[in-house]
Amino acid sequence: MSTNIEIEAKTLISEDDYHKVIKKLSLENKDFVTQTNHYLETPNNHLLKHGISLRVRDLKGCTLTCKIPLAEGLLEKNQSISKDEFKSFKKDGHFPDGDISLFLESIGVDLTKLKIVASLETKRYELDYLGCKLAVDENIYGHNRSIIDYELEMEGSSIDNANNSLVAFCKDVGIKYELSQRSKQKRAMDAML
Repeated sequence: MSTNIEIEAKTLISEDDYHKVIKKLSLENKDFVTQTNHYLETPNNHLLKHGISLRVRDLKGCTLTCKIPLAEGLLEKNQSISKDEFKSFKKDGHFPDGDISLFLESIGVDLTKLKIVASLETKRYELDYLGCKLAVDENIYGHNRSIIDYELEMEGSSIDNANNSLVAFCKDVGIKYELSQRSKQKRAMDAML
């Protein structure tokens, strides 16, 4: 299992602005990777009540990720799981063993109650920008994959560092910057209501 602190600023952008970014960076389809995030929760929203997010990311294998809020950023715990473990969870509800299951049990989560409540597919391009990592995302989610949105995420060493770098990138491309507080998980879960 790996643990790191994730500090990022993000902004939702219009489809037109997304295409400006693609043009500015001279990106082609082959430059992107596609990943699917499956968000997990209990029927009584135990994780949400504690500000915790839990997902399985399917990208060249599966990674179980638990994000816990800190004063600045999120403590991110990542655990590789096999495709078979993920299939077993989807089919039988058997949550994978490991440090994440131990942590969840320690805060009172009944692992047998965890279910996939939403999924979101992201077509992503990443690059280094002003000492930060920029992600250019097209997201598809909702009932029958009916919602598409576009987002820029800048991960940095501090929130000011990430925010300032994202502002600079948006200015360089000539697009509007507006800090977004709604995570992909929140948008995907809201779309399923």
